[in-house]
Amino acid sequence: SKLRNSSAKMASARKSRRRDEGSESEEDSEDGFIDMYQKMYEEMKLKLSAMESVLMTQIKRKRRKRRKLKRKESDRETERESSDGKTSDASRKAAERKDAERKDAERRKKEEEAAARKKREAEKAKREAEKLEAAKRAAAKRRAELEYEREKQAAAKREAAKRERREKRKRREAEEAAKREAEKKAAEAAKREAEKREAEERRKKQEAVKREIARKKLELRKKKEEQARKEKERLEKERLAAEKKKKEEEKQRLLEMEREAELKAKEAARRKKRKKEKKKKKEKEKEQTKVELPDVQEVMSKEDTNEMEVEGNDDKPKMEEEAKVDGEANDGEMPEDAKLWKKVKSDPTDFDSWVRLASMLEQKDDYGGFRKCLKALLKEYPLCYGYWTKLCELEKRHNHPDRQLKVCEEGIVAAAHCHEMWTYYCCMDFDAKDELLITETRRRFERAAAKVGDDFQAHSFWNKYIAFETQNEEYRRVANIYQRILGTPLSLLDEYYKKFKEFASSRPLNDLLSESESKVFDPKSVEESERQRTEIMSRYDQVYLRTSQIKAAVDVFENRISRAYFHVKEVEATDIANWHSYLDYCEKWTKQDPSRFQPTTKVYERCLVACASYPEFWNRYANFVAAHESEDKAREIFERATKIFTKRQPEAFLEYAFFEEAAGAVDHARQLYKHVLEKVSPGLTEGIINLTNFERRQGDIKLGLDILTKAMGEADDNLASLTVFAATYVRKHCSDEKKAQVFFEEAVKKVPGDLSLWLAYISMETSKLKFGFNEVKELYERALGASSLSEEDTVVLAAHYLEFAANYAKDIKVLRTVQSRFPNVSTLLVFNEKKGQDISSTQTQGQHTVVAQQTAQASQSGQAQPATATATATTTATADTAQTQSGYDQQTAEYYQQYGYGYQYPGYDYSAWQQQYGTQTAAQ
Repeated sequence: SKLRNSSAKMASARKSRRRDEGSESEEDSEDGFIDMYQKMYEEMKLKLSAMESVLMTQIKRKRRKRRKLKRKESDRETERESSDGKTSDASRKAAERKDAERKDAERRKKEEEAAARKKREAEKAKREAEKLEAAKRAAAKRRAELEYEREKQAAAKREAAKRERREKRKRREAEEAAKREAEKKAAEAAKREAEKREAEERRKKQEAVKREIARKKLELRKKKEEQARKEKERLEKERLAAEKKKKEEEKQRLLEMEREAELKAKEAARRKKRKKEKKKKKEKEKEQTKVELPDVQEVMSKEDTNEMEVEGNDDKPKMEEEAKVDGEANDGEMPEDAKLWKKVKSDPTDFDSWVRLASMLEQKDDYGGFRKCLKALLKEYPLCYGYWTKLCELEKRHNHPDRQLKVCEEGIVAAAHCHEMWTYYCCMDFDAKDELLITETRRRFERAAAKVGDDFQAHSFWNKYIAFETQNEEYRRVANIYQRILGTPLSLLDEYYKKFKEFASSRPLNDLLSESESKVFDPKSVEESERQRTEIMSRYDQVYLRTSQIKAAVDVFENRISRAYFHVKEVEATDIANWHSYLDYCEKWTKQDPSRFQPTTKVYERCLVACASYPEFWNRYANFVAAHESEDKAREIFERATKIFTKRQPEAFLEYAFFEEAAGAVDHARQLYKHVLEKVSPGLTEGIINLTNFERRQGDIKLGLDILTKAMGEADDNLASLTVFAATYVRKHCSDEKKAQVFFEEAVKKVPGDLSLWLAYISMETSKLKFGFNEVKELYERALGASSLSEEDTVVLAAHYLEFAANYAKDIKVLRTVQSRFPNVSTLLVFNEKKGQDISSTQTQGQHTVVAQQTAQASQSGQAQPATATATATTTATADTAQTQSGYDQQTAEYYQQYGYGYQYPGYDYSAWQQQYGTQTAAQ
């Protein structure tokens, strides 16, 4: 009613005002009132519905909370009853029945609430529709009454309005004439005031931009200082960790050296003992048979020679190296440079010899030899830009400008992403005055800017470019260079920004504009010119701020790069990890913004300057380009890697073959696999296996088997690994168990001393569904009977034998027989082997000592053993057994501590058992 009364008052006031003004037309006030009422009604309706939904939500939440509390109480009661051990089948069934009834009640309650809610919503919608219909009918009735009244009054008002309009028109024309005159004067004054305000706003805006730049720079400086501090702390931690690791490695190395020395001493003692025994045996046979034999000295000399050959096998590489050095020293009067030439031709990867040879020829000023050496060196190491510049300077000194230019062109192709090489190329005619040479130099600078201008450390190149244009007085080009630099995240970006501001303040505005902008630039006053200068500086301030943010993001990676140039030395592990992190960041950025693809490829190219010898980065780069650009571009990257930088590393060729196979180029992939086995690394196990699997994937299983068979026939050191793979291959893909067994039998005849081969053979036999215990036992016996097995391998194999007998022997007598043969060997060695631990040789010393003594005593001619010797052997065996048992108990405790007991009865204190009986067990 308040709205209605106020609306009526407003309508009557509006009517009287229009009547006084003599307006011809009249607004329909009642229509406005109805619209307003309907709008208010809709708003109230929305508010009520919102309040109702809030109330219903609160009610539902409270109900859910009460139900949740009830469920928790019931669950706690159930848990309490089960923990006390008083629950029974009847109580569980009662609880389950009660829970089911509760769930049914909740479900019925939810259904009733849903039905009631739907009913209330339907009634509410019906009431709202009735109210709206009644309001519409009342409004229509009122509108009809007002229409009749309005038509009645309109005729009387029109006549009066005509007269009034004529009089008003005359007054309005006079007022408008006076008003136009006043407005003209006011507009002139307002224009002058607006110009003043605009100038003031520009000044304030420029000051605000300066303050913002200063604030950003302060934030960036603080952030950089914080990052530097954190980096320093991280480096200090890494240094301490590296020192600690180095000390540990040194300690471990010393321990290994001591152990090797001890083993060598023992081996020498055993050889000496065997030699004495052989000598005694020979003399005894000579006395018994009275047969003419070769001279003893000849026999001994032959035996000594054989033993010396055995002892020298370990030092064979060293002896070969010494012989090689002696041979080189005995080359007679061969000059030093000829010796170095011989070295680098036999081993082109000997970088130190290349460097010494180049330095020697440079000192001799041997133009032909030095030129030949540099060309051969750069063919092998094309990223050494220092030697490219040396070759260029050599051609320049000997007045060969055409050769110098040709060498430079070859250098920028070989080291395309080396900004030092490009800088040298651009500065060849830096001081030229000829217009053609100036144009050519400018073209070179533009090529270099497109190739290496966005290198983080390319400030030397940009400084040369700015100096070149400055000395030629091309100030508009200088401004353009500065503007390009401000959009590139360089390490010295802040310094270039300061130089640009100094340059802009010292040059006229026309030098700061581009050619297209200067054509339309026509300042009418000094104020217009300053406004244009302010806009230009503001635009490049924003560019600088955006670039500073990008620079701050990559600073953390760029500052960790310790070597951005190529060298044959290995890259530090921290640098490799940093490059991977940098590339991960760039790839993630590229996924978010595809326009970042080209900058990411530039980062890859910079990485491949320092890490050119690492196939992992080439493979990553090729896969990235294949995913974002094309497979052809990826092939170009693989070709660069395999033909120049990683041509002697099989990993690069194998990854290239995987890529080609996935792309469908099967023939090329086969050629790459064969190239690895024929030229890069003949007999490489990984290459043979990959080629076999490749042919299998192409559907030719027989060809894969032929490749394996041929490789095993030619194999030497890798026969065991190839045999294991071949056996698995024929079992899985040819279903030929006998063929696998034949492979193992042939391999163990050739290399009977390979423990891994015997274990794989035994594992294959035991993996069969129905294997024969006696057959596997015979395999163990054959393996243990192989005299070429080392002592440590014999102990490990015996441990496996014990474990097999314990797990599969049907008669305890068999197990006891095996245990009696190896009394000092524990099956815990198998557990340590599975955990990846080293098997200590100290646990095998007792057994080997006893076996050696028994062998020596058995070699006697059936005489009774002296009591002293027997007592000594018994004492030694007992001491060794105690030592081995102690180690066994310690390893057993470690095993149970890590893996737990097989089964533990609840409530039994196993720690008390170990404390009570552990000492007795160890003593026994």
